[in-house]
Amino acid sequence: MTKCGKALLRQWMLKPLTDINAIEARQDAVQFFLASSRNDLVNSLLVKLKAFKDVARSLLHMKQMRSSVQDWTVFYQSLNNFLGMRKEVTKLPRDILNSIRLLKRIASLESLEQVSNMLGNVIDFEASKDETHCVIREGISEELDQAREKFGEIDSVLLDMSNVMANAYPEMRGIAVQYIPRVGYAICCPQSCQVPQSFEFQFEDGLQRFYKDVRCCKLDESYGDIHCLILDLQQGLLLELYDELMEHEATFYGTIHDMIDMVSEVDCFLSLARAAREFNFTRPVMCEDITFVAKTARHPLQELTVESYIPNDVSLDTTTGLIHVLTGENGSGKSVYLKMVGVLQYMAQLGSFIPVSEGRQSLGETATASYFETVLLSHSSFTIDCNQIATMLRHCDERSLLLIDEFGKGTSAIDGVCLLAAVLKDLKETVLRHGGPKILMTTHFLEIFQEAYLRDHLEFREVHQIECKDQARIIEETSTIACFVMSSVPINVATKGNVPTAALFEVIPGIATSSNAFRCATIAGVDERVLARAHDILDCRRSKTPIAPLTDTNNRDEAFEVLTMLFVNEANWLNAPLHLAR
Repeated sequence: MTKCGKALLRQWMLKPLTDINAIEARQDAVQFFLASSRNDLVNSLLVKLKAFKDVARSLLHMKQMRSSVQDWTVFYQSLNNFLGMRKEVTKLPRDILNSIRLLKRIASLESLEQVSNMLGNVIDFEASKDETHCVIREGISEELDQAREKFGEIDSVLLDMSNVMANAYPEMRGIAVQYIPRVGYAICCPQSCQVPQSFEFQFEDGLQRFYKDVRCCKLDESYGDIHCLILDLQQGLLLELYDELMEHEATFYGTIHDMIDMVSEVDCFLSLARAAREFNFTRPVMCEDITFVAKTARHPLQELTVESYIPNDVSLDTTTGLIHVLTGENGSGKSVYLKMVGVLQYMAQLGSFIPVSEGRQSLGETATASYFETVLLSHSSFTIDCNQIATMLRHCDERSLLLIDEFGKGTSAIDGVCLLAAVLKDLKETVLRHGGPKILMTTHFLEIFQEAYLRDHLEFREVHQIECKDQARIIEETSTIACFVMSSVPINVATKGNVPTAALFEVIPGIATSSNAFRCATIAGVDERVLARAHDILDCRRSKTPIAPLTDTNNRDEAFEVLTMLFVNEANWLNAPLHLAR
């Protein structure tokens, strides 16, 4: 809501906490503002937060001697809004103030009342609204009060002088005497008037001409440039006020920055509490042991984009296994599940509540590697994936949470399977040796479960649930690597090849039997002839028989001739039907 609050929340998000006490302190503050009994307090704080402006900017302008009436008004109003927040906080019971560190700090900041009184006693902020400068209150400076009295007499003096000039020069119709700041007192008359030689020309504005005579010079001496004098006196008093505020500069700036920090924290906690209330977040339990448990967990962003979101449980611990390998069909929700786990860990270490019915998480201290594909880097996507994995393996510790999404897919199937199995084996040895880290991995390489050597080498739980080439060996339930699958159900649609299924987006123990890529291709709109040909090739590979060429030779030759004509000249290419271009 406030500019300083947005900046602080950004800092929090860039630097998640790694201290349980600090996380729990934030959670306590969020829980305090989340309670329904605090609604009146929260609403009052929100009103005052809306009126809290960019105080740091105003202070900078004051320090640079280029402050405006807007800067002083922003500073004064923001100060009073904070004092209003403090007044609300001091009404709370003492045990609550002592339990919430932020509230205790707000209640103890008393010196700002003196600053507010000083500003309000010197500057008339109500009168300053319609001015381009700060108006100093009466009684602050005797010289300023006298100058204002003189300025109040100007209208009657000018009227009397105009009457004198009109009587002295009756032939000059429309003659008058005016006061012009920074110019003084001058006689104005239409350009068509004939003026006496005693008048000294000053300037003209296109309609009138302005002159001075002896009478105007006497007014300059007796009254002077009274408006500019008042502005100078007020500016001098503002400088004196600023010097008085800066009498103890370090203390003053420290107090003001403390106020800004407190307002920023209140803004952040109110925002986190509002998110927890609106999206049904709950407080996770932070623990020292190596675990990640979340019941009925949801992705906080993904659930906003769909009509119905299927929650899932997550359990990464020594009981259920610290390494989870997740398989499933294309489009079944594996990547969303993976990201959900990362977001939950991240939100918990911000001190935020998370979208679960019950959560228990340990701290993660992982050095994160993030790479983006760009033409500026001479790396393939597979090289980038390898760099990420290498960084993970080098820098992870027993408290890290590693999320690996389909590693090895950027190279040949055989090489990808071997690399994935090697990484999985290395991580398993690390877990057995150090008791961590926690790993969640997704893959389409079902060969690591089907090949006897790889399967026995890695020792998966639930390996007996997959149809293997030979008899599967059931590993004891204490095995480190657990297997899960995104569940799906068959649908009653006649199609060639694999049985079509519908994703349930639910994680259950087990291993997928197929990626069901043809279903995704069908949904994406791939031509049926292409899909039929793909099914034929897949059947030939499974049966280890030669792949037969296309039988429809006539159609193939005709298509070749049509495509050839597209390249004869530019006109043919530009005017080609859309279905041929595809």
